[in-house]
Amino acid sequence: MCTQALVEGRPDGEKTLVLESDTVKDIAAGAIVFTSQRAEGIARHMHNAIVLEKYTAEEIQFYVNYLRMHPEKREMLRASARQTAEQWTYGEVVKKLLGQVEFQVQAQRVDLLF
Repeated sequence: MCTQALVEGRPDGEKTLVLESDTVKDIAAGAIVFTSQRAEGIARHMHNAIVLEKYTAEEIQFYVNYLRMHPEKREMLRASARQTAEQWTYGEVVKKLLGQVEFQVQAQRVDLLF
């Protein structure tokens, strides 16, 4: 479940700030995600999301004001977020998992040879 509030524009014209959301879907849509967790290794503070430490209204307001005053950082966050989302498509995740399985199979074969 996500909570939305009016903050900044997405490419589709919506003005959205997403708090605690389905991170991959929201960053792919161009929303700036605020989260209190590292979102399973997806969210990186000030790279593709805002990772809150205290999750207080004051902390959220600080970052909202910061992003309003620094549109270049806002756009960098969105661009980085979209790149991150591309790495988490089903196809990419399956490739990563198959790579890990292949690595484990190769490692076990080496162990069996000795």
